[in-house]
Amino acid sequence: MMELIPSNYFKNEVQDDWNRKRLSKILSIFGEDWFRDKKVLEVACGRGFFGRELSKLGAIVTFTDARQLFVDALVYDGYTALVMDQDQDWNLTSTFDLVIHFGVLYHLDDWKKDLKFSIAAAPIVLLESEVVDKIDPTYEKKVQEEDEYDQAFNRTATKFSDCHVEEYLKELGVHVENQSDTSIDCCPHFIYSWEHGQEEGGNFHKNTLRRRMWIIRR
Repeated sequence: MMELIPSNYFKNEVQDDWNRKRLSKILSIFGEDWFRDKKVLEVACGRGFFGRELSKLGAIVTFTDARQLFVDALVYDGYTALVMDQDQDWNLTSTFDLVIHFGVLYHLDDWKKDLKFSIAAAPIVLLESEVVDKIDPTYEKKVQEEDEYDQAFNRTATKFSDCHVEEYLKELGVHVENQSDTSIDCCPHFIYSWEHGQEEGGNFHKNTLRRRMWIIRR
């Protein structure tokens, strides 16, 4: 892999454990055989962990990221990769069988527009995001992010409740299944199997990030 990115970025024990758990979840949903000759799009791919692994199963993978250095590293390794800022209209020329949409929705300003483009791009979207523990189906808050590699590319991000995401997807008329469970918990950093209003303690502490994973079908 071309080392345009700091060597430890997205490459540490916690990240590896989390990635492996999420990959196992993907395979438990679809099965390994499903991916042969399927067109898969991994958006906001970073190093492209999921697409690289699925390509080993015969998937035809396209990667996108807003940052040129991630795209350059993937192209250097022989993959199809495109620069795409997801706060803008998607600039794709084909459709796909599956979109892997992990860890970017909450780094966007116009996240609802992005979801529309995701659903238009493929009949199945596997969506994963950090969310806020609120039962308000309208809750969202704009925040500013500055990290060079991993946060909002355009600096304006949105924190929203999982209820808000689900309510919006319902408005779009798609079928949504919550895939959040203990199999993808990466304690104590990333937790999916939480309940609203759950007190800190046990797997939770002040640095725990509450997340959700959904499969969306149109």
